[in-house]
Amino acid sequence: MVEVHMSVLVQTMREPLQVKRSANNKCSKQSQGCHTDRVEMSVPFSGTLRRSAGLISAISKQLRQVNLKPVKHIIVKFDPFHENAVSIRDFLFYISAPRVQETNPVCRFKTEIVCDRSEPTVSFALGNGEIVHLKSNKLTTLEILQLYNKHITPLVPVEEPAIARTKLDKKGSKKRK
Repeated sequence: MVEVHMSVLVQTMREPLQVKRSANNKCSKQSQGCHTDRVEMSVPFSGTLRRSAGLISAISKQLRQVNLKPVKHIIVKFDPFHENAVSIRDFLFYISAPRVQETNPVCRFKTEIVCDRSEPTVSFALGNGEIVHLKSNKLTTLEILQLYNKHITPLVPVEEPAIARTKLDKKGSKKRK
């Protein structure tokens, strides 16, 4: 007779079922005197220790990294009746948020709505004269933001922190001379 516990019934497709016999080959019920096989199996850990916070959390994480300083103007072109226009409209909504626009107040946004069933595109005109085009036909909003952060955000000039000197620092440096 085989003794199987409920916690051991899970079997993955990757690992074969392992059968281990106990040392005395006896059942826990001494009166029956039967031989038992105990089925033990370990399921390998795969994945994360906790669940993802979700799509909105991932989008907000990408939006915190967005910086419009290297961009002069953004042109968003889409057909509202195109089947994949939802992601570009969501991108336009997120990128035109006040917190994102504060990173570069002189950056201009232009929305071109066409009715020719063309695929949605985003064009970023950079300060150095380059133009970056993103064809977002098969991209989600999160993927568009990730591409922006991958290719354009690293072009932000590094700001050197200004060292603020207090009156006490100024007085202390004069006395030491």
